[in-house]
Amino acid sequence: MGLQFHPEWNAESVAMLNAHFGEESPLPRGQQDSAAHAAVFEWLQATLDGWWAACSSSR
Repeated sequence: MGLQFHPEWNAESVAMLNAHFGEESPLPRGQQDSAAHAAVFEWLQATLDGWWAACSSSR
């Protein structure tokens, strides 16, 4: 699993990338679902915390 963060991506740049790459683009389209984004964020935070705890305890 890879994780990459692009702080420079905003709604306009995502729309441009979606227009360019069409259906091959994995970026979100349409209305943003705040509840879904919040759920993914919570999952990501918990996953990263778990990875950190597992790595930290093995040292």
